[in-house]
Amino acid sequence: KVKHMTELTLDESIGARIVAPNPDDPEKTEKYYLSILESQPMNVEANYNLGLLEAETGSHEKALPFFKKALEAAPGESRHWISYIDTLIRAEFLLEAKKVLELAKNKGAKGEAFNRLEEKLAEQANFNPEPPDSALHDLINLWNQQDFSKTADEAKRLISDFPRSATLYNLYAASKASLGEYDEAIEGYQLYL
Repeated sequence: KVKHMTELTLDESIGARIVAPNPDDPEKTEKYYLSILESQPMNVEANYNLGLLEAETGSHEKALPFFKKALEAAPGESRHWISYIDTLIRAEFLLEAKKVLELAKNKGAKGEAFNRLEEKLAEQANFNPEPPDSALHDLINLWNQQDFSKTADEAKRLISDFPRSATLYNLYAASKASLGEYDEAIEGYQLYL
């Protein structure tokens, strides 16, 4: 179960960290935490603080494994969920962020910070109408393998998260046409228009 931390805002939760001996020297701070992880790879605070350090410098993808390890080691801490989800959003891993946010809520996460993450996720999905490159790559691989049924199913699933994606509607409709399901193909094209 996730601890309820209503007194923290999203920014406060993400900014909260135990300060290393060299807070003004990110390189020394990183070395400090990495030295802890050499002997204690699942050290919660070292992983969490390294994640924060990477995220603060804009290295969101580098921060993710550290946040994930902190979350796995101490899943009851709201700040671990919040930082991990926020960084997934910033790295534009929107589908994964949505899954992790739903998991957190299923485990009892609630409060202003989680509500703000949900809003941020919705805003980001509206701002970027196309799914992440990795999801498109997988979908195009299905198309190239001529697995039109799976392509249509996966495109339809992704459309629920990215309802403004021209690429998804086109792949869905083209897959349906390739399967000889012309009514569904026409409907797919019309839904986008």
